[in-house]
Amino acid sequence: MRPVKAAREAVAHAGLKEEMIGRGSPAVRAFALYGETNGEIDEFGLPVRINWAADYRGKAAIVYGHTPRLEPERSRWALGIDTSCVNGGALTACVLPGREIARAASQHGKPAAQPRQQSLRRQDANARRRQLDRQRQAVQPVAN
Repeated sequence: MRPVKAAREAVAHAGLKEEMIGRGSPAVRAFALYGETNGEIDEFGLPVRINWAADYRGKAAIVYGHTPRLEPERSRWALGIDTSCVNGGALTACVLPGREIARAASQHGKPAAQPRQQSLRRQDANARRRQLDRQRQAVQPVAN
């Protein structure tokens, strides 16, 4: 029997944490389909999603959607390709392996509204705040 190679890429509708790759459970399914939210509702009446990709540093790169943006969002560890085609943005795909981006213009009218980007910036700010909080907790002395 040949050994199984570790995945270089994983694909999920909304996101995936490293420990979830190759696993199946209701919690993994929910995260992969909907992502993680912070309990708030944005100006469009949608749940505010936590930008899990900002903190992700797994061995496999994750290709995901479900969080619309005007342009694909690429980092070393994650690639967000939802460019809101249904609302007039481009249809974006990722060619694997290699993570090459392919795009086609939408047939659905005007591109997605800019205010949605403000919601994404708020998510990024929340992720930075969480990262700073973790760093502060790591350097605080433990009380005896």
